[in-house]
Amino acid sequence: MNYKILFLLPLVFVLSSCSGLKISDSKIDIEKIEHRVVFIIHGDASYLYHSNNSKKVADIEALRQAENVAKNLKNSEVFIIHQKPKKKFLIFFPKNNRDYYRYVNGNLIEKKSFRIKKENEISKITEFISNGKIPESKNNYFFYFGHQIPEEDEENYFASMPGIKFGIDSFSKILNSISNVFNSKFDFVVVSTCNNGTPYVISKLSGNTDYILASPSDLHLSYVNSEYILKLNEENLKSDELLDFIAQSSFNDLSNTTQDVISLVIYDVEKLNPHLQKFSSGISLKRNKTADCFDVDSAAISSLKNGVKIYYKPAKFGKDKNKTSHSGWGCEKSGK
Repeated sequence: MNYKILFLLPLVFVLSSCSGLKISDSKIDIEKIEHRVVFIIHGDASYLYHSNNSKKVADIEALRQAENVAKNLKNSEVFIIHQKPKKKFLIFFPKNNRDYYRYVNGNLIEKKSFRIKKENEISKITEFISNGKIPESKNNYFFYFGHQIPEEDEENYFASMPGIKFGIDSFSKILNSISNVFNSKFDFVVVSTCNNGTPYVISKLSGNTDYILASPSDLHLSYVNSEYILKLNEENLKSDELLDFIAQSSFNDLSNTTQDVISLVIYDVEKLNPHLQKFSSGISLKRNKTADCFDVDSAAISSLKNGVKIYYKPAKFGKDKNKTSHSGWGCEKSGK
């Protein structure tokens, strides 16, 4: 009998099964909870980029920002879900690839790590938030950081788990499940990805939020700096005012650091809803192909002019360097 293997089995079980840290709820002051913030950070892909002459991993930077928000937005409850690559211990045994954090009043109350299995992501997220959430909060905010979310559920979004399908339909189900737990839709949803500012995406997400911040063009994962939500410590802003502050501040940051096209758009769901229905069943954008809808089919989006606030700056190079405005909507490019 190989006693070394027997000795390692308990250790393998500890490292590869669900584990967690639970801190006393005595640090929770329910009376002070005014805001609830949910972060989902997709890190199961290639996210290396350069900033200020240094290399950064975008999901780690997004996680750092989220934790800073959680620690310093004292009158809040914050949930952070970090989706990490699938890895193995001792070659054979899969390790936990999801980290969940729950902060209340600036304190880490709970941290859990577990191994995701095929198709159980939504239930795990919902279960974690359901078991922890404070009964009431005045405002609910949602941030997603990741690669472009496909408009049709497809495989290979998670690099280390290619068999799991994910797309806007799956994403909207996550929003809906969390909204049901909160008994309220989100005040705003931030989709910090490339190319998801399309009529189809906005129509799919509109039922779970009042405002959406997204980009109809290419931008790297961490382009929205979530730390700007800490403005709430200085001013009691309305949701649309807060989202505008986050968008404008992030746009200013990008304007000082990148030569690529910059487009951040705030979509007012109430104003757009009467005109979004016709886009709810059709795919408006193929993955990794994007163009300003106005340049593709201006008539198709003529009813979507009101209800968008656009922060746009053209690239300093390429064929669109002299393009001075953007409709705020992304559509599939015509031709190859």
